[in-house]
Amino acid sequence: MTDRTIAPTPAPRRRSRWKTGLVGLLVVLALIAVGLAVWEPLSVDARAAPAPMTHDVRIVRDDHGVPHIFGATDADVSFGIAYAHSEDDFSTLQEVVAMTRSRLGAATGAEGAKVDYAAKLLDTDGTVARHYDALPADVRALLDGYARGMNLYADRHPEEIRLARLFPVNGRDIAAGFALRSPFFFGLDSVIGKLVAGLGVVGGQKADRFAVGIGMIPRGEVGLIFANVGAGIHVNGEAVIVPNVYMAIVLMVMVSTVITPPWLSVRLGTLKKREAAAATGPTDET
Repeated sequence: MTDRTIAPTPAPRRRSRWKTGLVGLLVVLALIAVGLAVWEPLSVDARAAPAPMTHDVRIVRDDHGVPHIFGATDADVSFGIAYAHSEDDFSTLQEVVAMTRSRLGAATGAEGAKVDYAAKLLDTDGTVARHYDALPADVRALLDGYARGMNLYADRHPEEIRLARLFPVNGRDIAAGFALRSPFFFGLDSVIGKLVAGLGVVGGQKADRFAVGIGMIPRGEVGLIFANVGAGIHVNGEAVIVPNVYMAIVLMVMVSTVITPPWLSVRLGTLKKREAAAATGPTDET
């Protein structure tokens, strides 16, 4: 009988397993990052460019770099303005286009996602789809001319494009920008901001945050003052605040002034009814 020495079984290499797990985790995170980067452009539909058209336009910059646009028609001038705007600040123009497409979050992150939510809430695309064709032909020509100017700059400077499948743009995109930004120009953001600010009120169950938010809605007196001042200032014979813009501001002030008190009254009345019902409690029926 011979003696044999049996070697002990080697312990598992925990460090090796730990490294393998870490590498696997990094690979998964990398795949997720790549997927998110690739998926967003693939999830959107490319827009059709305006019908091709030659524009007779000349852009002349003075000693201060200010562009002066000379065109045969208004649409030609619009084309030139868009190209000059792109030369000066193409990055911001892309953010505006992304905003109209509800893709600003992909370009700027969380802050842009808030604007995307507002665009969906206001149904900007639906508004443009319903009313764009009813615009006068000369207005649509201006919008398409501006879009062609941006598209030409994008074609010549593809390295400056920040978001895939953002171009080409068309007149509907330009109109959507006006449709989305105009309500905020006239104070919609102030109304929404006050309503949201009311959610931060601290006071237990007795404090109605929504009522506080309604009470803080601005009446627009300051805006009306500035509108009056602007309407009285004239540059080259034209008012700084033109009549249609002035009337829009006045209408916004009137709406916020007239609607807010009864809205608050209804809310407070509803709260009183709830309190009375809670104090009375359920009654037993015999």
